[in-house]
Amino acid sequence: MPLAARRLLLRDVLITASCGCLWWFALRGHVSSMGGTVLSVLAGLSTGVVAFTAHEWGHALGAKLSGATIYFAERMTSPFLFFFDTAASTKRQFIAMSFGGYIASALAAVLALAWLPRDHLAGQVALAIVAIGILATFVAEVPTTIRVARGAPMPRGYVYRSGSSND
Repeated sequence: MPLAARRLLLRDVLITASCGCLWWFALRGHVSSMGGTVLSVLAGLSTGVVAFTAHEWGHALGAKLSGATIYFAERMTSPFLFFFDTAASTKRQFIAMSFGGYIASALAAVLALAWLPRDHLAGQVALAIVAIGILATFVAEVPTTIRVARGAPMPRGYVYRSGSSND
């Protein structure tokens, strides 16, 4: 695993652990107090961040399993985990990369529905954020995957690179 990927994995493990800590405190606090309410909202929002990172790692796993060429982000503050090389990868690999993220999102949604306490503010916020994330995926990503599957050229943009540049 490249150094950049190991650093990003450590970052995301720490983010997930921080989310767990927020949940631990939120579920032990009193939601009626201002501090408990703030903790609950933060715990719920952090769940969305964890779901987003799971989605991104799903894309990366789908890309790697299909043999696609990807470049992990060098900056730890990058919201995107990697860049997909459209010149060195095939449409089949693009679709595999796309589905990896969709599968990770579906798994995150199932886990959220199974485990999050719906009777607690943190759970309600988390479920809403996960639902918004899934809706955003359907609006922003699924149409591109469908177009490529139907024969359109691979997309261009910030997360798509054509060549070995890791800018």
